[in-house]
Amino acid sequence: MEELSQQVVEGFGFKQKTCVRGRGIFICTTDRGIKAIRQITVNQGKILFQHGAQEHLYHNGFQQIDRFILSAQNTPFYIHDGKTYIMMEWIEGRECDFDREQELQLAISALAYMHQASRGFVPIEGSTIRSELGKLPDQFRRRIIELGRMRKLARRQSSLSRFDILFLKNYEYYHMLCVEAIKTLERASYTQLVAQVEAERSFCHHDYTNRSVRINHQGQVYMKDFQQCCYDIPISDLANIMKRYMRRCEWDRVKAQRVIEIYHAIRPIKYEEFQVLTIMLKFPHRFWRVCNRYYNSRRTWNSEILFNRLQEIIVQKEKHKIFIDSLDFSQI
Repeated sequence: MEELSQQVVEGFGFKQKTCVRGRGIFICTTDRGIKAIRQITVNQGKILFQHGAQEHLYHNGFQQIDRFILSAQNTPFYIHDGKTYIMMEWIEGRECDFDREQELQLAISALAYMHQASRGFVPIEGSTIRSELGKLPDQFRRRIIELGRMRKLARRQSSLSRFDILFLKNYEYYHMLCVEAIKTLERASYTQLVAQVEAERSFCHHDYTNRSVRINHQGQVYMKDFQQCCYDIPISDLANIMKRYMRRCEWDRVKAQRVIEIYHAIRPIKYEEFQVLTIMLKFPHRFWRVCNRYYNSRRTWNSEILFNRLQEIIVQKEKHKIFIDSLDFSQI
């Protein structure tokens, strides 16, 4: 990452005092407090969509977010030497720790409030519309096809690796999970749910992890990193955070129930949403992702690490099955 020109800070109407590099950002002390600056490569329409979404949240009462600071030209970005920069308030504090139950609960509550506040979002003029609504069935089908291609790659090896052997041994089981998930999704009210969300114009964070949540020194939760926000069914955010959390607590049903109850108490989950949540938790996303990295991106990933991750998935296979079978909407 190159040094930050002082002209960029001045382009947002501030005077720079000091500037240090953070993880993918510059942390600048200015005449009006600490600001975060990031160089980005996305087009301006996507920045406008994100800016509009965050402003919508702010004006709907969900204000603990990293809002854009407007440039001197009244845009949520500043262009210097052909490069695009954005500036936000620096949020003091630390990343949320999902292994601490209280902090996970704060993050889940914040997510539910964010989804409530997202309703009625109309992008500002010039935005590049981002939407994942209705795309889940096709995504599942593509991944089944990709798993089949990976099996062909594995079978063509003249000498099977440990990864190949483990993958081929468990392929049928995870392929069956994929097929079952698609069939259940086809029987569920997914299309109707998509139509409802489309009508209410809700959006998702779409990259909600512990790095997206900061807890300041007063214990307040702030949500950040909305770069991937898009129109989609809100329950997909909850499914994504649960997929990450549940594998770390070995698919503990009681803990999952608690997460769902916390969200449901703020933003009630409809039966149709619960169906889709269960399907998303059933689909073997991590199995597909690890195998995809091994067979299609091996040059950038350590084979030993990927083998260990695949082993972790296989070890939890039975616990995952019991967990999925135990999910019950009537228990919310």
